[in-house]
Amino acid sequence: MKIGILWENFEPGGVTTHLENLLNDKVFKSYEFVIFTNRTNKATLILKKKLKEKNVKFHYYNSLNVIFFKNIILKFIFFILRPFLFFMSIIQFFFILKNYRFDILLAECGGYGDFRSEVSGILASNFLKFPTKLLLIHHSFTKPYIWNFLLRMIDYLINKSINGLIFVSKATKKNIKLNTNLFSPKLKTKIIYNGVKNNPDDKSLTKINKLFKNSKTLKIGILSRVEKNKGHEDLINAFNELPCKIKKKIKVYFIGNCSKEYLIELKQKLNNLNLRKYFVITGYIHEDSFKILKKLDLLISLTKDFEGFGLSLAEALSAKTPVLATKVGGVMEFLNNKNSKLIKPNNKNELKLALLNFVKNKSAWKQRSKVGKTLIDKSFSSKKMAKNYKNFFNFISNQKT
Repeated sequence: MKIGILWENFEPGGVTTHLENLLNDKVFKSYEFVIFTNRTNKATLILKKKLKEKNVKFHYYNSLNVIFFKNIILKFIFFILRPFLFFMSIIQFFFILKNYRFDILLAECGGYGDFRSEVSGILASNFLKFPTKLLLIHHSFTKPYIWNFLLRMIDYLINKSINGLIFVSKATKKNIKLNTNLFSPKLKTKIIYNGVKNNPDDKSLTKINKLFKNSKTLKIGILSRVEKNKGHEDLINAFNELPCKIKKKIKVYFIGNCSKEYLIELKQKLNNLNLRKYFVITGYIHEDSFKILKKLDLLISLTKDFEGFGLSLAEALSAKTPVLATKVGGVMEFLNNKNSKLIKPNNKNELKLALLNFVKNKSAWKQRSKVGKTLIDKSFSSKKMAKNYKNFFNFISNQKT
């Protein structure tokens, strides 16, 4: 079976790990894949290194839907021209895809709601009469600043073009159903949870050992892009209110890509609070996330609004690393107070108390993570995820015959 994957992306993240775990599974060993992605996608270099088989090829294109300009005037012009560029990108994908024939075309959307190249590709493939087209949505609806009416009309076109919708959680499905016009009674939908790879390589490397060399402190980390909505500042504020004797026992790691502007802002905040010595901002670490998680004593996720699934949280439990997370989106579909600690988002007091409790009761938190590992191994493995995708691919394909 030949499968095309549409994937517009820029930085490594959950979708990158999802693709790695999916494409490396044995059930797809005899399949052929072609990934269509933008030239500015830095994550492809990482994905290529982690793919075990040679059954995946890459086709690069220049994105017309996401272009970054520093000049304010150029930004404004691009913003005004976005609908025109979107329709031009449909033509672009028509000529890209016309040279291929796939049994299934899968569009991987990190989020949904704005002008996206995955959507352009789906619409183009409809003109080319590809037999089976699926849309996979990992995150929530992104409300556009303008053009909302036009984008909701595009929803109807997508609904008529695709054969099925896949979501990584019930929360994502609910969010998309509430905010878009994608759904119809005849359209097949499926929830397939992200999976953690079954036998991760946990051999520690020198770079990671050097980073986490101090064994006397408790190593607490946030493993995600460093952005406003990820709650890094919430952790700084809560940490600031801890007693000095507790602070001295902890080293906090912010692990992930961060813009230069926000990095300056965070460092200034830490300097103002005299907390710089307790925090390490590493940037993105080009190593297996499982290896990093094994070195942490606690993984924290403080997303403020919505989380499609929370793959790093599932990976942490698989590594028997305790988890502290906010009650947002798909997180609550596999995390609970038996296998982790859940708190309300934007709640400094709850976060502070949770940190104090962790320091004083590490063994109880460790025991909860062991309960979590049992759940992940049973219900959220990459093997189970890949099998579910294969079954859905076959089901949809058979519906067309």
